[in-house]
Amino acid sequence: MIVFLVAALLSLHADPPALCTRLLPGRLMHILEKIYPSYELARKTEEPAPGVENDVPSCRGNAIDDFDGDGQQDYGVLLRRKGESAVRVVVALNRGRRYKVRTLGEWDGEPSDQYIDVIEPGEYESIETDTAEPGEVSEISSRYPGVITGTEESSGVAYFYKEGKWVHLWLSD
Repeated sequence: MIVFLVAALLSLHADPPALCTRLLPGRLMHILEKIYPSYELARKTEEPAPGVENDVPSCRGNAIDDFDGDGQQDYGVLLRRKGESAVRVVVALNRGRRYKVRTLGEWDGEPSDQYIDVIEPGEYESIETDTAEPGEVSEISSRYPGVITGTEESSGVAYFYKEGKWVHLWLSD
């Protein structure tokens, strides 16, 4: 019993890369490595984000919540191209023993300046007046949380899973 307690306490003070990586299931990590072999976790060495969202500690390189309302934990992850500054936003909807993985966006930028986080369900309006990108909407009302990603203190694009597809809108720039 004492050994278990000591091990549990030590795990609370694990290095940030271990904590951030442990937030993602091993099965999902293997799938991501297979689908994106030239990519790795973008923010794996970052300190965990302060606070606890939905009783799940978070890192600025991943977002964890139920994005499609099926009661299962889904994942949003920032990946970076190995040795480069390209960042890819990937979501994995949990389908029991498998994941439905989709790339939502990719851009150049220093991975340490990028973030992904959970955005609460609600009504949102885009700051953009033109919706020229595929999947871009000017407003949304979502019953489920989504992911918001972008550059720290600059841009933010929110993605929501709506009627079987991902849509997005710009919330800050």
